[in-house]
Amino acid sequence: MNKILVIMSAYNGEKYLKEQIDSILNQNGVDVTLLVRDDGSSDRTPEILKEYESKEKRVRCIYGENLGFRRSFYDTLVGCEDTYDYYAFSDQDDVWNDNKLLNAVRAIENQDNKVALYTTGLHVVDENLNFMYDNTFKNIRISYGSALSRQRLAGCTMVFTKELTGYCKKFRITEEMGNTISHDAAVYYICLLVGGKVIFTPESDINFRRHQSTVTEHGKGFGKRVGSVLNIFSKNSQRRFLQNKYLYEVFEKDICGEVRPLAEKILTYKDSFGKTLSFAFDKRKRCGLFSVDFIDFFAILTRNY
Repeated sequence: MNKILVIMSAYNGEKYLKEQIDSILNQNGVDVTLLVRDDGSSDRTPEILKEYESKEKRVRCIYGENLGFRRSFYDTLVGCEDTYDYYAFSDQDDVWNDNKLLNAVRAIENQDNKVALYTTGLHVVDENLNFMYDNTFKNIRISYGSALSRQRLAGCTMVFTKELTGYCKKFRITEEMGNTISHDAAVYYICLLVGGKVIFTPESDINFRRHQSTVTEHGKGFGKRVGSVLNIFSKNSQRRFLQNKYLYEVFEKDICGEVRPLAEKILTYKDSFGKTLSFAFDKRKRCGLFSVDFIDFFAILTRNY
């Protein structure tokens, strides 16, 4: 039976935490361990985690200072043991279907690349688990360039191999990087950068809960999502360029031949008007969403990409 380490970052999640932990421990067909890092909660989250630790050997917890979810997740990943077959991320407030992890393992084992990442769409529900809509990430393009332009895949659906985790352990998300790169984006980018396989299926195996305290953009409304895209001209200026730069500095020797020309092109696109114009028309960075690709075109021309 495959051993899987599920990594969760918890922060003031007392309301929904037990339901999610139970759904992880009830997974079929896999040997699951849950590693939770409490990110400086001020509610009953630490008490709930200690209760699980005391009665369930498959639950381990780390209690730390508030780092923000990006570093909390990623620091936990790079600091964990390499004794598991697979690794996965989990939000604190979703509910997983019983076969979520088993379906991921079967999909990964059905292909030959040992550096592999499995992801799915999202079955979006409200705080009471009532169905809202299915997000199948229509027209998604799985490539390094499109991922940089718009990282659409959700970390809470990700299951990945120990070989990919080994590459991830070479990289660090530092305080100086701010919000430039998230834990799930880093895993996704690294997989593509080193020639790994990304397996995506539109059907979801989780109830992706949206509620008043939701941190991510899903369910926050059209206006806020558009605002997050337009931030490329303000607080997120040069975010894509910096993501590529940070990754290239660490993985220069590991970058696969298919991705290397684009990664190097992004590094130098600001060197001259000709290079800027060439990159603006480069189809390899298109993500499949017209609005994002349209905005990115002008972001590149103004050197804000």
